[in-house]
Amino acid sequence: MSALGVDPALAAASILLVVAGATGWPRGRSGRVVLVLLCLAVILLSALPVFTVPFSHDAQILRVAFAARDASADWNHPFLSYLLNRPAALHSFDPVILRLVPFLWFAAEALLSGLVAYRLAGRLAAALTVIWMAHSVRLSMGMVDLSDWNLAGVFLSLMLLRATRGGPSSGLGRYVPAGALLILGGCFSSYMMIVPSLVMLAWEIRRSATGLQSFWHAAASAVAAAVALYFFLDVVSIGRMAPKLGFAADFLPVVSEMFLVSPPLGQGPLIPALTLGGLVLMPGSGRRSSWLFLAATVLLGLIAVLAGLVLAAINGGYYFGLMKGPVFIAAAAFTAAASRFPAGQLCRTGLSRRAASALAALVVLSVVVAGTFRTAPIDEVMKASGVEHVGGLVDASGRGERRILSNDQNAVILMEYHEIVEGRMDIGQILDSRRSNWVTRTVSVFGVDSIDCKSLPADFLFMFRRSGDRMKECDLFRAADCRELFADGGGGECRESGRTFCYYDCRRKD
Repeated sequence: MSALGVDPALAAASILLVVAGATGWPRGRSGRVVLVLLCLAVILLSALPVFTVPFSHDAQILRVAFAARDASADWNHPFLSYLLNRPAALHSFDPVILRLVPFLWFAAEALLSGLVAYRLAGRLAAALTVIWMAHSVRLSMGMVDLSDWNLAGVFLSLMLLRATRGGPSSGLGRYVPAGALLILGGCFSSYMMIVPSLVMLAWEIRRSATGLQSFWHAAASAVAAAVALYFFLDVVSIGRMAPKLGFAADFLPVVSEMFLVSPPLGQGPLIPALTLGGLVLMPGSGRRSSWLFLAATVLLGLIAVLAGLVLAAINGGYYFGLMKGPVFIAAAAFTAAASRFPAGQLCRTGLSRRAASALAALVVLSVVVAGTFRTAPIDEVMKASGVEHVGGLVDASGRGERRILSNDQNAVILMEYHEIVEGRMDIGQILDSRRSNWVTRTVSVFGVDSIDCKSLPADFLFMFRRSGDRMKECDLFRAADCRELFADGGGGECRESGRTFCYYDCRRKD
């Protein structure tokens, strides 16, 4: 979907950044400052709506609990993202505050990826890379659900940036094991970072073998990679034993999601083709090593995700989102090259070089903007309309006096989080799998607990989620008389509207 029909301010800033990148104006130091300011404007405009998205999934709330109480308690994710967000989690339960640090990761990832693109392919490639990275914050996991993808992406972009440096290490740099530190930082952010970490190790070994740096760097990177691999294999072994975490049966739908929905490849219909063109387009010999690093990261990352769908606890195509930076850099480099190629052909028709370059860039970039500038948020991570009434449902239940039924597996933790925000429950309780409180004793979930239309209580409250369990074996609204709570005046019946959460006061039909 084009950004023009979704967010005019973001679309205008993005197009202005493309124009600045394509024309090279303004030039000099002031031009670079203007370019950076435009980048920051696009990043901030894209992230603004994400700050205020209320928590509507258990993962978001669990990550607050891990950050506030035990950064090492999550078996499936490393500790670093939780540890860095601990000050915010101890200070506030407000989603805006809790997303400040993830926003910094996202902004740093976008800017660093743009810097890599600038070094490899120039200003236009840098502008496009930043725009795609910025737009992706509304379309993927990361800042919206407090997950570790953007933090890991910072380390990945720093690896790519290190790979674009030429010449031997000098000064203090020859003693600092930068590659090893990046490997450890990346893998303590996300276990998926094992893929670029192995590429980083190979790059460090090659530089040491060719005399560009001492073998100290390669040895330190090898030790760091061994440590990272140990933790990675440990979590993979746990994932293989965890029930219902293998998704081989859903292989094709997940692959479809990866290429059609989730960033980076699903961000626009042209992205896969542009990326393939960028990976095939090999820069000059001075940049060949850097480009091989980038290409290996993309291809091995794709293979790792596809293999993980069958062999481990990967449950969605969004795992490839870690590779946004390398994919967008490759796509942007190809776009920049494609905008230059027809200019030479147009010059043969008699047009001046400047006019031919401008016309070619205009045509190519118009197609790219229409085919890749997507800013409409996906339902799964952004839409949570009605979740603000969870507190009202808690009050209507008398905190345990009336049964609550739901088709949403997140219902229990959402109500517990309301109690935590109100100061009636400690957030550490959420990390106790054996916890018992009025919420766990009162709330029953279709598809999880033993409840169907035959076992409905005489009097109960019902919390409906549009994306929750479909309750195929129980048409609750036929089995009970239900009155909508918190009705949106003039908005129509909740289930027929676009609202995500609906609430009802029900009586069983006898």
